[in-house]
Amino acid sequence: MNKRRLSFPFTFVLPLFSLLVLGSIYFLSESKQFYFDIPLRTSQSGILRLSVDFGHGLQAGPWSAVSLVAGESRIAHFRLPSGNLKQIHLQLPGGGATVLILGDAVIGLRGGSLGGIDRRYLTIPSTGFQPWEQIYRVVDIGRQRHFSTASGQKPPTCIVRDFGPILLQPDYGYLVPRLLGLIGLFLVGSLAASRFHTKYTKISQALGLRIRSWTGSHATGAILLAAAAGVLISCYPVIFLGKSFVSPDMGTILLYDRYPTVPRLGSTTQQDLEEPIISDVGAMAWQNQPYSVVQSRALLTDGQLPLWNRYNWCGVPLLGQGQSMFGDPLHFLVILAKGSAVAWDIKFLLARLLFASTIGLIVYECTKHGPTSLLLSFASCFIGFFNFRFNHPANFGFCYAPLILLSWIKLTNAPGTRRAIPWLLGFFAANWMVINSGTVKEAYMLCLTLNFSGFLTLALGKESVRAKGVKLLHLGIVGVALVLATAPVWWTFLDTLGKSFTLSAAPGAAQIQSKFVLGLFDDIFFREINANDGFLLPSANFLILLGSLLTAGYCYFLRSNRIVLALFLGLLVPFCMVFGFISASTISRLPFIRQVGGIHVVFSTPIVIQLCILAGFGIAYLAGHPSFRNWLIGFSSIVAGMAWLLYLYFFGTNGRAPVLSRMFLCLSALVVGATFLLPVAVLLSRYLRAAAPMFHQIAVFLIAILLWRHGLHVASGSPQLDKFIFSPQARANLMPTSPALESVKSVPGDAARMVGFENNVFAGYNDVQGIESLSGPDALQPRLTREMTIASGLEYIWVWRIRLTQQNLRQSKPVCDLLNVKYYFALPGSLPDEIGGLRRLRSLDLDIYESNTVWPRAFFTDQVIAYNSTADFVKLIGTRDGRPFAAIDKADMGTRPELADSAKPNRATSLVVAATNYALTANGTSFDLIAPARGVAVLSETYLPNDFRVYVNGISSSYFRVNHAFKGIWLDHPGVYHVSFTYWPEHFTQALLCFGIGVGLLLIWIVMARILTRPKLDEHRLTV
Repeated sequence: MNKRRLSFPFTFVLPLFSLLVLGSIYFLSESKQFYFDIPLRTSQSGILRLSVDFGHGLQAGPWSAVSLVAGESRIAHFRLPSGNLKQIHLQLPGGGATVLILGDAVIGLRGGSLGGIDRRYLTIPSTGFQPWEQIYRVVDIGRQRHFSTASGQKPPTCIVRDFGPILLQPDYGYLVPRLLGLIGLFLVGSLAASRFHTKYTKISQALGLRIRSWTGSHATGAILLAAAAGVLISCYPVIFLGKSFVSPDMGTILLYDRYPTVPRLGSTTQQDLEEPIISDVGAMAWQNQPYSVVQSRALLTDGQLPLWNRYNWCGVPLLGQGQSMFGDPLHFLVILAKGSAVAWDIKFLLARLLFASTIGLIVYECTKHGPTSLLLSFASCFIGFFNFRFNHPANFGFCYAPLILLSWIKLTNAPGTRRAIPWLLGFFAANWMVINSGTVKEAYMLCLTLNFSGFLTLALGKESVRAKGVKLLHLGIVGVALVLATAPVWWTFLDTLGKSFTLSAAPGAAQIQSKFVLGLFDDIFFREINANDGFLLPSANFLILLGSLLTAGYCYFLRSNRIVLALFLGLLVPFCMVFGFISASTISRLPFIRQVGGIHVVFSTPIVIQLCILAGFGIAYLAGHPSFRNWLIGFSSIVAGMAWLLYLYFFGTNGRAPVLSRMFLCLSALVVGATFLLPVAVLLSRYLRAAAPMFHQIAVFLIAILLWRHGLHVASGSPQLDKFIFSPQARANLMPTSPALESVKSVPGDAARMVGFENNVFAGYNDVQGIESLSGPDALQPRLTREMTIASGLEYIWVWRIRLTQQNLRQSKPVCDLLNVKYYFALPGSLPDEIGGLRRLRSLDLDIYESNTVWPRAFFTDQVIAYNSTADFVKLIGTRDGRPFAAIDKADMGTRPELADSAKPNRATSLVVAATNYALTANGTSFDLIAPARGVAVLSETYLPNDFRVYVNGISSSYFRVNHAFKGIWLDHPGVYHVSFTYWPEHFTQALLCFGIGVGLLLIWIVMARILTRPKLDEHRLTV
């Protein structure tokens, strides 16, 4: 009789042990989950903030704020840490709000969702809370206590509760039955595993052989699957949990100057927000997502090319920004979806999938080692760059850029010109996508650096000089076609750049000390030296570091692989620029590059991409040559390289020593230890065959340690840990209907600008709502408009944003009237009915204020005033009694002789007639005007020389600069006029012609290349 033998279950040891450890940690954390609940209702919406004193002064944490909705009764729930609680401090909504505490507040322990406990430590009656600051009335009604805050005041308006103190001590007795259950489950699982271990091993080995066979014969499909798996795991909150890359809960104000900042179901509190910590999330919220809405409106509503953005700066070029993404194939999905959050999420996910699969394909093309390409395809979804540039448009250029290298490498390896034709087209498409990806500095520098690396790959290849020359000739033709075809983008950008203000006008070169090179592989080593643990530079991950050190260790054995040398030389120059080996003074002398400014950020991106590829050579060599000697060489290179990098970081002398937090020490020790242990686990799996499954699982676990933090996650609840992970927030409708905005937008035939007080209708987001305003985050801003608004005293913050407040309204209103600002918005009840010449029109979701002295968007006047400077023009605004006028710079007056007769300073007899019947489209403005005499028609929209087509009653006309920053035309005789201005960049027609020539050249080249490289018929077929 055969007896079933028990074998040691190596395969199941790690999962069962992990279950035991993780379960214990979970129950331990649940045993000390304290809470503070207080039932209340408020008369005004606002934020309720909690601070607690555990003997070290009042402190706040991620549990410290709850959003309150006016008139809604709710229990405000706060989490508390354990300790010796001495005082609770509640900051109430201010501004005359009445807050009702509806009953007893509770401090207790709620341990666990799996059959947990709920023990009350203390019940606090409503009368136990005492007024502290700016509370002018306290009323008790039964069990309720009413606090009325001082009218017109802002927080802090506080109430407090003092304690004895009270000791909030974890209840570890809660753990005993649960830990015993876990141990029992572990023992039962181990026994069951030992019974079925042998059978499971045979099945898993057979399945593994089939998978390896399939991946070997379907390498491209396997790489795509690995990339898809990486995207699914790294972005699981977005894919499965309703989170979004473009969530409004990333600390960006949009419509309302409070949270939730857009109307939505449910409520958002400040504690729900993710703190992006120097991950530039404002670029997407205030620029690129609004741009996509403007583009959608232009194409789908007006049927026009999206060339102009009328909603910022009294009008500003859109395509000329170089950041509109209009030529990006993936971006048309967003445009068709009208800039929705779902469409943006899909675009981000597809871009990451493209990046990961391209990295895998390049590694496979260079090494022909399937497992390594699968590993790096998966691991490239977990790189620090994606958190550093969480939703920044630089994501797309970064994700498309590896296609440039793939095209060059495929072109280098192609046997003959005919086989190279698809990859020459790939070269064209890859560069096209990067150029149109949504940035200028990052995109163009990626094209420069990666094409240089690609050129080195071809130049150092083993083909004959003649074969290389033929390929370079074809590349030259395709390159010329690319330059011509992209002319509408770069030519329009350069034209706009010459007429605009930009921060990049001043040369500069920000670099980083070489001692921090370790941060290039894990951003935690950058963030620890940065203020608030914020992101500093793009990074890869420590698996890429491990592979790169292996490649360095095996450089002698890889010396015959010219691609390794080409990629190393290609990243050498960017590396030296980032870490200061090339001095800032040298960089400042380089054309174009000296305008980049953020050298350390822009040139880190090509380094990260090429490191991801270089890592594949070392990993593939170790996997393909599994001798102990090779393992020892590789492990020695890892130890030596890590020791050098760690020494530089912790003991380098050039600069201050970093102040190290406990969480940093734990996380850094974890990744460094995993880097050393991973090759050891791989070695043991080869020499201890019986325990190989266990060591394989350990290797997978160590890889997860190296990668996990660079993915997206749900917040853990630990403020120390959550600083070092990124948690996307809930998806929302980014184009909600605002009753207040709709009520003033619906006036037919009118044209008026609108602004919000403080942060309401935030600059940039007004594009989404179709609201014309005064400023925006555009990289290229109208120079003359900035000059006028700065000279007039409008308040600027962040260089690009004009802010209007109750305090600066009196000074700002005259120029706002000139700028055609008719409507103003504020939070309900935050301002009086009349303020600074404005009166409240109505109160909806926002209070609407109207100016009765606003200038019309377009008007006729028979008189012209000459001025000498911007300061002179600003003085005119305050001395003309609020009446519209037309002022011409004396320097321009000489070029328009007909204006001299109208230059009369008598304002009492001047005629001013407002235009009517406005028609506003994406690129144009038209209106009707009655001119009682000869004079000037003024349109208060941005003036750019030679960039507009003007028609007066259907006849082409010229225009000139008036009122310093606006456009005007001369009307030679009285009459009724229909005037239209249409934006058409000065050289856009020539750029479109270049585009046509470029596309035509590319098509002709494709036909001729296929004809010239057609295989010749052999002699036998000729005879037949």
